[in-house]
Amino acid sequence: MLAEKILPEDANYLGSLYDIHKSLGILVLGLIFIRIYFRITTYVPALPREFGKFEVKIAKLTHYSFYVLLI
Repeated sequence: MLAEKILPEDANYLGSLYDIHKSLGILVLGLIFIRIYFRITTYVPALPREFGKFEVKIAKLTHYSFYVLLI
């Protein structure tokens, strides 16, 4: 682990750092699922009418690709 290379060898808190890391990861994962749930269940405003077909497709593709990157 990177923490083992940075921190002193006699560090007794490596296990607790790993526990904090896991806890924060689970928290972020939960927040991602909450965000996806609200995205599915709430109203999404329409894009402006001035946008062309290409811009609408690119906007939607970018938006959905962000959700794929979250997962």
